[in-house]
Parts: sequence; structure tokens; C-alpha cells
Amino acid sequence: MSFEQLASEAGSLSGVIDLLDAVDILTPLVLDSPHSGEIAPADFCPAVSRTAWLHAVDRYVDQLFAAAPALGVPLIRAVFPRIYLDVNRALDDLDPACLADGWDQPFAPSAKARLGKGLVWMNTPPNAAPLYATRLKRQEVKFRIERYYHPYHDRLAALINRSHGRHGFSLHLNCHSMQSVSHQMHEEGAGVSRPDFILSDRESTTCGSKMVGAVEEYLVNLGYSVEVNTLFKGAEIVRRHGCPDNGRHSLQIEINRALYMDETTLSKTAGFDKLKHEMTGLIGHLGRLRLP
Repeated sequence: MSFEQLASEAGSLSGVIDLLDAVDILTPLVLDSPHSGEIAPADFCPAVSRTAWLHAVDRYVDQLFAAAPALGVPLIRAVFPRIYLDVNRALDDLDPACLADGWDQPFAPSAKARLGKGLVWMNTPPNAAPLYATRLKRQEVKFRIERYYHPYHDRLAALINRSHGRHGFSLHLNCHSMQSVSHQMHEEGAGVSRPDFILSDRESTTCGSKMVGAVEEYLVNLGYSVEVNTLFKGAEIVRRHGCPDNGRHSLQIEINRALYMDETTLSKTAGFDKLKHEMTGLIGHLGRLRLP
């Protein structure tokens, strides 16, 4: 398959994906922001207000990395909200209690699913208020998987394949944000303060140490606190798309929301422009990284 066909397959899909592609693929780097979408699909009928479920969104993360295409780096982002369907969960990460009529595949609910934030979320942060008035039907969930989950992963894979094919290796940065202090829907429990950044590669299984070290060093040199594989280990996206033995390096980055937004009003603060400038610098820094 030609690169042009791959690029076409990796294109934007209305209501599902927005691809900010680079005119020239100058680097092996690919970025994705799976949790910054805010456009509610027509079949999303929560029992809580939009203001309430927006607290689950990684708001503005896509904007922090928006300079990527100008630097020769594609950025793919989900348009739909993660609370509707979370592409960073495994397909079997479902709590049986969330379905009204059962499921025809095995369940393997994680601790996150038990907290109400598996493949489909059932609770609303931060106080775990029920997201829906009734349980979802099997066909509703299957529709979401076919319409949103598979296209997102397919197009991300196509972009990574394109970079790998052109450069002989690929670098993938999976971009997220985190609350500055954990709440009751977090596995560590409420009240745990977070560092400025957490980098995750599922305990060195999805990314080589050179990429992890390059990101950590860049951030530390800016004066930020950085942890690796602590509160977050890396989830489904890096698991699926990272294979360092084959030259495919996928790293999850979590950014403390207090650095750039008011966590109560969900509005940008004065720190946003500074952090965006620094994340633009990180894109350029990774774009120059070369691996053997």
C-alpha cells in the first residue's frame, strides 16, 4: 500500500476523528489526543449536565500540541468525549453491571471499570454520580465500538505505519491530562497529589528508554517534577501501538491540569500559553530524536 493510500485511510472522519496532518512528514513522530473531544454524539443521553461530564474530558490537551503539523508531525484527536466511549480501554474492559441485556463476549473488567470508567463510563467524576438513568443495551455499546473505537485505532495505526515506513522507526506520544489531586474515582483513592508530569510505558514494554529519557530530561530541565510509571502505567493505546523490539515506540504522557487550567471552571489560566510553548518545544525535541 502506498503512503498516499495510508494517508487517505488516516484522514479525518466527521464526528469521530480530526486529523491535523503535516504537509511533509519530516519526523518519525506521531501524536494523539484521545480524550480531548467534547462533541456529544446524538445517541449520548446522560442523566447529568454537560458541565458535569466535561470534567472527564482532557480539555485543551489537543490545543497544547496544536503546533505539531507545522513541525512535520501529524496529530490525531478524538472528536467525541471519552465518557461516551473510551478508546484507551481494552474492548473487554466492561463491567457486566453496565449492560441491560448482557454481552456475547468474555468480560475482563479492570479496576477502572469497577470504578465506573471502563470502555463505556457509567459514573461521572469527581463524585461518581451515575452517568445514565438506565443501563445501556448491548447494541448501543456495539454501535459505539464500530463507529468510534475501531476507526480511531485503525487511523492511528496507519499514521504510525506511515512514519515507521518512511523512517525505519516510529515515535508515538499519547497525550493526556490528569487532575492535580486524585478523587474517589481514581484507583489510589481521593486526596493524592500528582506531580507535574507522569510518563508511562507499561514498565518499559511499549517504549525504548531513549525516548522516555529524552522526554523526562526535557521536562526536568524546565523545572518540572516528573515521574515514570507511578500512578499511571500506560493503558490500551500504548499497549496496542507500542512494540520497541520492532522499532515502534509509544509513550503516554499525563499533564497536571493545574499547570494550565482552572479545574473548577475548566477555563484556561495564564499558564496555558507558557505550557503550549513548552510542549511545542517538546515536539521539536522529539522530532530530532534518532534511534539506532
